[in-house]
Amino acid sequence: MGLELLKNNPMKPWAYSKDRKSLHAKFKAKDFMAAVRIIGRVAKIAEKMDHHPDIHLTNYRSLRFVLSTHSEGRVTSKDLKLAKQISRGAIYNGA
Repeated sequence: MGLELLKNNPMKPWAYSKDRKSLHAKFKAKDFMAAVRIIGRVAKIAEKMDHHPDIHLTNYRSLRFVLSTHSEGRVTSKDLKLAKQISRGAIYNGA
């Protein structure tokens, strides 16, 4: 996934789950420390928004984020807003 493409369309890496109750995206960081920086940046954004994603780090640099508004049981505007912020955060932190 090209960084330029993401900059122009931050929703590009995101897809709905089969039941359309959540959004998910995968990013591959440059290395382990870049992945950890991305997680830290997302944590700060999520905390400010009071809207927290599920975050998965595997194979030392592969990140997967899952978003859903649990109280609503579906994807809401909060999820879309956070998805855009996560994409931007990933771009500027080496994914």
